[in-house]
Amino acid sequence: VSESRRASEIINNVLKFARAEPSQKAPVAINEVILATQRLTNSYVDRHGAILDFDLAQDLPPVLANTTQLVQVLVSIVRNAVQTRENTNIKIQSRLTPEGVSVSVSDNGVGLTQEEREHIFDPFFTTRRTAGGTGLGMSISHTIVEEHHGRISVQSKKGSGTTITIVLPVEKSA
Repeated sequence: VSESRRASEIINNVLKFARAEPSQKAPVAINEVILATQRLTNSYVDRHGAILDFDLAQDLPPVLANTTQLVQVLVSIVRNAVQTRENTNIKIQSRLTPEGVSVSVSDNGVGLTQEEREHIFDPFFTTRRTAGGTGLGMSISHTIVEEHHGRISVQSKKGSGTTITIVLPVEKSA
């Protein structure tokens, strides 16, 4: 039942995204978003022999966000990391930075070339077209993070894995 509701929320969010409608936001604990992502991706991660490791800072201030959308972003990033190779090691880290609350997802996968990094957030760009990639996950993630007044960046080198970092501003009343 909860997964049906989540799927419905994701569909509604995609429709809002397509219509450029703003989403409802509330103060959110980023580590709760990360743990929700873990629950949703556990079976997928296990099925592919990947390992999720966490390094979560405690007592982080809340961010003003739509939880469903942030979970959607992190699920997309984790799934991408799992798909880079078999037995991928993935580390999710949360921190407080001068810019806000950051979440980094790092993997030891195949990495990206400079050209791939330059286009990773372009709609319909995918490095996995033959494996069924649509090229929408990172594009939608980029849009969601920007709608949250945050930023998303990628660090990667071919053969050395990838780190995707999201930085969101701290909720003003915090």
